[in-house]
Amino acid sequence: MTADELFAKLQRELPRLTYGGREWFLLQGDERVDNSALYAWCEAVVGPKATNPPGEGLTVQTSNDKKRIVRWAPGVVLTWCCLKPTFGNDVAGIERYGRVRDNFARAALEWEGVCGVQFRHVPEADDDGETDRTQCIFGVRQKQLPGNYIALAFFPNDPPTTRDLLIDEKYFSTTFDPVGVMRHEIGHILGFRHEHIAKEAPAGCRKLETDPHHRPVTPYDSKSVMHYPCLGNTYGDPTFAITAADRQGAVGVYGLPLSSFALHR
Repeated sequence: MTADELFAKLQRELPRLTYGGREWFLLQGDERVDNSALYAWCEAVVGPKATNPPGEGLTVQTSNDKKRIVRWAPGVVLTWCCLKPTFGNDVAGIERYGRVRDNFARAALEWEGVCGVQFRHVPEADDDGETDRTQCIFGVRQKQLPGNYIALAFFPNDPPTTRDLLIDEKYFSTTFDPVGVMRHEIGHILGFRHEHIAKEAPAGCRKLETDPHHRPVTPYDSKSVMHYPCLGNTYGDPTFAITAADRQGAVGVYGLPLSSFALHR
């Protein structure tokens, strides 16, 4: 199959989402690519240089040449807002907003305890219907997503105007741990890819596992926060807990948590 044939096939088959004035294709369950990135992905998969990296664990997004890890610059404080109007103005909407805001804050605090990242909620921006990019690097908002998608995040190298965590209404009835879903999505926001694309993952768990734009940083971890539950939850974990291997990989990319240091001015 040629790149053009694979591209045409995926254009027909992949779910689509219009957001931020652009059309996105949804890959790997809750990852998104635009039209040009999808074609580049197809070229890499079918081209002579397309290789699947060793089946190793916590995995990071890489640049197109695979030489550089995609991550936030050192010292960046990841400011965020939770856009209250997108959840609805009735009592139920206000309750949904509060749940998402609090669940995200809890998950962000956990990641801060794992590695050297900082999140800061900007509550004064929560009342806006759109993300105020002058105050927040990204927003958390409710938006209808296609199919069975619960949430959809972004990577650090996505265009700034599309850096939003999208929460579908199905999030509020999921059997997964709702804070765990946030832990998983924050993993993407930090640049981490799905664990189940590893070559060592069972075939029943893998999706488009030949995706070339990733690099393993720890041995394969079947219970990683970034692993989808599959095969009757034998692999993955519906709680999406952060494992010891996840911690090791995150520290390798972002360093030790700031709480590990005695900071002085």
